[in-house]
Amino acid sequence: MKTYIKNILSSTWYPDICKSELEYKQLVKLFHPDLNKDLDSQKIVTHLNMLKNFYERGEEYNDESGKFNTNYRLHRWKGDIQLLKKSKSNYDKLIHIAKTNFDKDSFLHFMNYFPSNLEFEGSELQYISQYKCIPLSTVIKKIEANEKVKHINWIYSRMIESLVLLESLGITHAGFNPDSVFVVPEIHGIKITSFYHMCAGELSTISAKYKLFYPAQVFKTKIAGSYIDLSLIKKTAIVGLGDMSGSGVKLRSDSLINPTVLDYFLYPEANAFNSMKKWRKILDSNFSKEFVELKI
Repeated sequence: MKTYIKNILSSTWYPDICKSELEYKQLVKLFHPDLNKDLDSQKIVTHLNMLKNFYERGEEYNDESGKFNTNYRLHRWKGDIQLLKKSKSNYDKLIHIAKTNFDKDSFLHFMNYFPSNLEFEGSELQYISQYKCIPLSTVIKKIEANEKVKHINWIYSRMIESLVLLESLGITHAGFNPDSVFVVPEIHGIKITSFYHMCAGELSTISAKYKLFYPAQVFKTKIAGSYIDLSLIKKTAIVGLGDMSGSGVKLRSDSLINPTVLDYFLYPEANAFNSMKKWRKILDSNFSKEFVELKI
């Protein structure tokens, strides 16, 4: 029973404790302070209700389209309908291109990085994830300072892996940022969830909020390419490491940040596949291989 109580109190997501309303009622009955005089009873019920309330209400913030709500399983974009239609249209095009160009196994691998369902429910664009799936902008706030390096390492690895796949299709996402990249802690994965600026050939729009993440060259030529996405994912990683500006300057004095890693993030590149090979060599040379659990 002590282990069971400990698991409940350490849980951070309602579905990890309750799979149904019946399970919730059974737990409340078991631990209700009027029926159970255990000192932790009140704490357990309070914690359980807090998780339940969050799961029912979700977390709200704004992405590029406007209002967005997530309980880490049901993700609902409720903003500008034209932007949402553009995101959905670009998503549909991307899935079609991937299906056309990849064999079955390669396509299934590709889908590890993108939603398997992204559909309109009325005026809301919705995605229901299989596992707990959290916006990177939220994850960044919850990672302890002494753990940020090891988690950003694997999160960046997933970002560049997805970028290599996009590069092989001739697609520029052009919208990698802390709001569009979602983290899947349970399987050390990510999902790219919005597609407002996706293109091939010429870039027509950018994220105003993350304008400084784009390479200066794009404002002169507007030519699409991996150099844009590489800049965006490196800036996103820098934000994850603690520099919200994305410039990386303040990280020079952070003793937790490996200088070789920081140099890599600050160096502009144009080829995602070559950059991924370079990144893997850096990891092999500077870090031990391990599965680092992200407890959020």
